[in-house]
Amino acid sequence: MDNLENLENKIQELKELKTLSVENSLGILKTYNESLKDDLNQIAQDILKDTSKKKIRLLKNVNGYRSVFYQEVYEDNKGNIIKYGDIMVAGGDAIRSGAGKGVASFGFYRVGIPYGVEIIDVVGGHGSFFAQEKDSDAMWVWGVNAQGCLGLGHSNNVLIPQRVSFPAKIKKIASASFSTGCQFAFVLLEDGRLLGAGRNADGELGIGNNIDCSKFLQALSNVADFFIGNNWAGGVYAITYDGRLFSWGYNRTGWLGLGHSNNVNTPTLVSNVENAKTIYHSTYNDGTWYGNTFIITTDNRLLGAGYNGQWNLSQSDANQRNTFVPILNESNLPLKDIIAFKGGGVYDVALAINNKGELFSWGCADMGLGDDRTAHSRCKKIASGVKRIEKQGYRYPANYIQYQNGSIAAFGYNQTQALGVGNATSPIRAMTPVILPAKIIDFCVCSFYEGERAFIASDGERLYGCGSVYEGNLNITSNILQPQILK
Repeated sequence: MDNLENLENKIQELKELKTLSVENSLGILKTYNESLKDDLNQIAQDILKDTSKKKIRLLKNVNGYRSVFYQEVYEDNKGNIIKYGDIMVAGGDAIRSGAGKGVASFGFYRVGIPYGVEIIDVVGGHGSFFAQEKDSDAMWVWGVNAQGCLGLGHSNNVLIPQRVSFPAKIKKIASASFSTGCQFAFVLLEDGRLLGAGRNADGELGIGNNIDCSKFLQALSNVADFFIGNNWAGGVYAITYDGRLFSWGYNRTGWLGLGHSNNVNTPTLVSNVENAKTIYHSTYNDGTWYGNTFIITTDNRLLGAGYNGQWNLSQSDANQRNTFVPILNESNLPLKDIIAFKGGGVYDVALAINNKGELFSWGCADMGLGDDRTAHSRCKKIASGVKRIEKQGYRYPANYIQYQNGSIAAFGYNQTQALGVGNATSPIRAMTPVILPAKIIDFCVCSFYEGERAFIASDGERLYGCGSVYEGNLNITSNILQPQILK
């Protein structure tokens, strides 16, 4: 092997350095050390290519406007990722894509993150994107820099990714919005500090005032996990290491669970909730803002607060709640053993799975509840043998249910043909089989905003997509999953 022969030659040259002065020797040794490191790195890369397989990984936390993202990764023979590769994007424009390309350039392009930087996740809101660097105190940001949400100290748009670093390793990043002009973001560090930047008109940064900030400022410490909503007008929720739940931000229908509907600009204890594990929050502007929040607890109960006008909280009346209450089943008893939940916002259907694989739905019936109900409804069991739910809500929800046998069914908004069921009928109210390619191992929905929604899936090597074409996000408009051109 050429690289090994080069190493042997370098070692022989090092032996010949004995006659040189100590000072010269040290300098030459340093130079050779750097050279050897480069050679060893190249050998490692060669071994990696020989012993791993290049795969496609879907990026599910990107709310990209008219765009589709995926990542190239290298896996070992057991399917474990051993190296994270390039981020690829189709659609979007020169500001949002991070690839330096203009509008309507069909096909995938590489996001301009430097070679060798491994990214483990990309999150985003509409046009502002945050890429988490592996085992690092840094992230890469690009796109629309509304209110300085990218944390770079200014509010100018960023066409090519720039690096933002923190005083400790990053644990989690979150940002989501439907608006180009309104955005905020939070970063959780492994030492428990939670920092935010961007829009703060409703106190969403939790820093005690309502002034936007273009640098990341600390809102809370001792944080184990945190959650934000689907839009800039909403709340922020943090669970501390001692199990307490705090909330702050916009609170129009009492979704913060604090017993009132006033906005809060500092983290405030939610006194009637213990053992929160996972939180889902969504809002929608219907002339004024409405929204609600759901919590899965560590003992797998499901709680809710906020708007209930469409039976969104499945209570015995349609009144909103400004403290968290149990979500009730068909027998008017609290739902138990819930392991997954999605949706439940205004104009949206709520979906929950228990540990037996039973699927429940309730809420707004405008786009269907997955069965024959046509009116807003309280909780009802609609399926068994379910293992996963994916959805995009907002005003026109699209819902995808994967069964334990691997098949997928969908229902809801289908005007963009993104349900993948073979037609453009909209809405489709009852669960309908999705027409799948062979050996699909993962899937997700792209773009929360209903008019630009697309559905993508992968077998690990190929990427499939369906929906309507917008600015080159897909190759063709299709009502079933079709292969996308990756190169």
